[in-house]
Amino acid sequence: MIFDGDRDRIAPYLRELADLVGLRDWRILVSDDPPEHPEHAASVDVRYGLKVAVISFHPQWAESDPEQFRNTCCHELLHAHVNHVRWPLNNVAELVGKAIYDPLYQSVTDYIEYAVDAIATEWAKTLPLPVMAPPFPGKKTRKEVKTS
Repeated sequence: MIFDGDRDRIAPYLRELADLVGLRDWRILVSDDPPEHPEHAASVDVRYGLKVAVISFHPQWAESDPEQFRNTCCHELLHAHVNHVRWPLNNVAELVGKAIYDPLYQSVTDYIEYAVDAIATEWAKTLPLPVMAPPFPGKKTRKEVKTS
């Protein structure tokens, strides 16, 4: 099981990977919510105008194969580099109309997804596996936290 199922260890791992894929100046956050589409392993919300990406993971993320989890993390992080390609389309949506805008936006989204997936598949192989990530510095484990 990845990180012994400790969800709090995802953020430091993502930070490590983000630094390695050219996102040193980005804030990478882990959402408490699952992806919008339950069949997805993860999803990312790249915030417009900010260097912020919020990644949501499937509830069974810890049961993933370490290589697949690494690939998923790399994939979602790479979206921070390319998702903004779609944003200028929003500026012409009213001008071109729904009949042109919708299929154009979907086509750009599809090709971004294909490119990100192909790049992540190869780049992830060079990145550390999640089982090798250090524990969150200074964090108490659930066993150490006292309850009243």
